[in-house]
Amino acid sequence: MMNKAETVFDINKDDLENRLKFLESLVELSPEDERNMTELLAYLKSVVIRKYPTVEVKPFGSSACDLGFHGSDLDICIEFGQRLFGKKEKEIKSIKLAKLLRQHERFCEAEAIVDARTPIVQFQDMKTGIKCDISPCSVSMGRLNTKYVKFCVTFDHRVRSLIM
Repeated sequence: MMNKAETVFDINKDDLENRLKFLESLVELSPEDERNMTELLAYLKSVVIRKYPTVEVKPFGSSACDLGFHGSDLDICIEFGQRLFGKKEKEIKSIKLAKLLRQHERFCEAEAIVDARTPIVQFQDMKTGIKCDISPCSVSMGRLNTKYVKFCVTFDHRVRSLIM
């Protein structure tokens, strides 16, 4: 009779990969989740660009690099150009963004969190239920990290399984 350790080590590579893929399928974003996030991002962009025509609204984090879980939030960076600005300016931008979002019924409980290390705006989309964190920034390390992780996930399909 084999013990548990021997059984685990007897799993062949293909079987392990199949098990990991199955586990991923249970927790990953569904196509509907992805469509909702894309539509929410487009709507948010249209709202923000009316007030700030030169900004860029970009997702970052797990959902932006194909590592999002069902029910995870959407991290968004609003880039205000190349000029780096300090914490106080980020606090002011966060407060103004929260005020702007509160003017739209679709965005519930928009709140500027200014006492965090990096000020953000948190809200929930009433249409989809997706929770969002917005980071006002100039050049976002989060976006750069997201690009790197996305490259790794794209370069070797096993990376996604390992991270998930």
